[in-house]
Amino acid sequence: MQKASSTLLLVATIVSTVTGAIILALVPALIISGVSPTISNMLREAINSGEIKNDSSISADTAVLIIQTVFIVTGVMLAIVGGCCVVNAVIASKTRRAPTRNLYIACIVTGALSTDFSLVAGILGLIALSRQERNQQIVE
Repeated sequence: MQKASSTLLLVATIVSTVTGAIILALVPALIISGVSPTISNMLREAINSGEIKNDSSISADTAVLIIQTVFIVTGVMLAIVGGCCVVNAVIASKTRRAPTRNLYIACIVTGALSTDFSLVAGILGLIALSRQERNQQIVE
C-alpha cells in the first residue's frame, strides 16, 4: 500500500504541476479581458451591431458590464484553483520524499481542493503508516 501511495503521489505531483500551470496561464488573459476598455468597446460595438444577440431588455452597457464581471470572477476563481494545484504539487512532492501523518493529511486536504490523486494517495499513505505503527507496537 505504501508503494501505491508513493506512485499516486508522483502522479499527483506531475498532474497538479501541469494543471496548475495551465490554469494559471489563463488567469491574466481573463483578468485583462475583464478590465480592458478596448474589450469593453469591442463588446459594446458587437452588441450594438447585432453580432452578439441581446434578446433581453438590458442595455448594451449593462450586458458589457455583466460579461466583463464574469471574466474577472472566472479569473479570480481560476487563480485560487491554480494556486491550490501548485500547493498540492509541492506538498505531494515533500510527502513522497519524507512521509509523515501531517503531510498525508495535507495531501488529503489539498487533493480534495485540486486534483484527486493526492486525496487517494493520502488515504492509502495513512493506512500504510497506521499498519507500520501497529506492526512496530506488536514487535515491541
